[in-house]
Amino acid sequence: MQVIEIHGKNYDAEALTQEAKGILGLMQINQQNMGKLQADLGIAQAAVETLDGRLKLALKSVKPLPKTKVESPSAGAGGTNRKTRRATSSTRRKTAAKK
Repeated sequence: MQVIEIHGKNYDAEALTQEAKGILGLMQINQQNMGKLQADLGIAQAAVETLDGRLKLALKSVKPLPKTKVESPSAGAGGTNRKTRRATSSTRRKTAAKK
């Protein structure tokens, strides 16, 4: 007799219904798929780290732009002050006019 533990209880595998056996089979396949996906994710993460390292090397010969000062978002509604909103609206109008 083959004993299967499910949710902390032991069952005789031969006594399980066809539905229960089918569900167990699907659960096993799902566990296998999840294991493969976790392995694939590990490979993808390693690839990202490798590519990031290569990018850092490739950028060594490129001079970065200077950092610009960012205004505090505390003034005005929505985190922008009036000057910023006007400048943004003005830029949109100029861009639309060029088209």
